[in-house]
Amino acid sequence: MSMTEQKTRYRGARFFINAAAFVIILWGINLAQPVLVLFLVAGFLATIGMMPLLWMERKGIPSAAAVLIVMATMVTILLGVGILVGASFSSFYDALPLYQTRFHEMLVGFKTMLEKKGITITDTMLLGYVNPGTVMTFTASLFTSLSSALSNTVLILFTVMFILLEALSFPAKLRSALDKPDADFPRVTRFFNEIKHYIAITTLMNLAGATLITIWLSVLGVDFAVLWGFLAFLLAFVPTV
Repeated sequence: MSMTEQKTRYRGARFFINAAAFVIILWGINLAQPVLVLFLVAGFLATIGMMPLLWMERKGIPSAAAVLIVMATMVTILLGVGILVGASFSSFYDALPLYQTRFHEMLVGFKTMLEKKGITITDTMLLGYVNPGTVMTFTASLFTSLSSALSNTVLILFTVMFILLEALSFPAKLRSALDKPDADFPRVTRFFNEIKHYIAITTLMNLAGATLITIWLSVLGVDFAVLWGFLAFLLAFVPTV
């Protein structure tokens, strides 16, 4: 066998091995989806909490006390948001049958309008494209999944606390492992600083947008404006992730 044939066979085998490894990784990520979501949320909160934590450390506040202050602030904010949004979600869930009835009445009115225009459409055809029950079921399942994710708040907060405690001591551990007590790792520091600034700016922009959405929906008289504003705040992170 010539050298060229050996290289071609080697490249082909390497391609199939890489493809198989990629498929296995995707399969593993799919199976670990619930755990990965928790760690992503914990990492996001830890990145936000890192900025005030480092600021307090520069002011001479002990690391343990700074972490406790950050965690207490997070718990207070999450409790406030949970109470506000939870009450709105509960009211919305109770009102779903009413909205389903109103949606069905709107479809009937739309059908009547089409008939006046000379367009005949049966109930089966209309409901085949827009089914109120399907829409409401999807909406309910969406918020049920959201509340299920939020129910793991305790686990997420413990993970955030662990990340914050480890983040403060990580540079010293890394210097000790590399036997370089005076190393400052400028590239790593700049990388994490840019991530923190990006997440902070994104969070503030999403918060401002969600606040404007909530105010505008309240002015228009839309029900559960707080709930829709909160959902807009969360979904705005999807492109970022």
